Amino acid sequence: MKIIYQGEPGAYTHIATEIFARKNMISPENIVAFPTFESVWRAIGTDTIAVLPIENSYMGSIHENLYAFLRYGVTIIAETSLDIHHMLLSYETDIARVRRAYSFPPALSQCYEFLRWHGIEPVAHSDTAAAARYLSETRESGAAVIASERAGEIYDVPIMMRNIEDQNGNTTRFLVVATPDTVLESVEKTGKISILFEAADVPAALYKCLGAFATHDINLTKIESLPSRRDPFTYLFWLDFSGASTDARVRSAMDELRFFTKNITILGEY
Repeated sequence: MKIIYQGEPGAYTHIATEIFARKNMISPENIVAFPTFESVWRAIGTDTIAVLPIENSYMGSIHENLYAFLRYGVTIIAETSLDIHHMLLSYETDIARVRRAYSFPPALSQCYEFLRWHGIEPVAHSDTAAAARYLSETRESGAAVIASERAGEIYDVPIMMRNIEDQNGNTTRFLVVATPDTVLESVEKTGKISILFEAADVPAALYKCLGAFATHDINLTKIESLPSRRDPFTYLFWLDFSGASTDARVRSAMDELRFFTKNITILGEY
């Protein structure tokens, strides 16, 4: 079984992938990096599963990966979360000498106040770990990167300051995605189901859709509207809720939901 991710070794998705692989007895040699999200989605297949970031507690959802579920016949088989702790990595020994910091734009945003306070210019890079690799290769004077401790270890860039993120509890949620026939017996189920639906074009349709879950006492853990990208100002709704398909309450709620929707896609039970 191969397990794939987007990014470079030492990126946060790589760390989450390593953790999931260890828990599920997947050999480190079977962890494979891909350059883009699109290339990861295309490579999912028999004996190949993917770990993909889906949302961050600070930045919100990663819409590219939400929409990809509409284009690929895959299913969610698990989820995992990672506490995000950003390190300032640099070959400089005095922060007063650091004039710019390279990193992936979301990481720069998550350290905005830190960078502003120290008068450090944020410079966008393709990936947190790729930024660390760049600095290790160039030894650029006056430069630092924002990346994980693991990236610092891999590329041998010293940690100048730890945990520089502005928000306590900064966490990224990842979904493990596979083809529908994939069986990974060691995967721990969390009792969650994800769906995408389009509400019917009738008054109070969304209210009635959500009411299907309220009347059956089912807890919603995520709801997000997404432009359908088909007709202007029409929307899809991503919904995560607690339960199992074998639960009578869930079956009843889904039956009721179908009365008020144009279509429903079940993304996974995990």
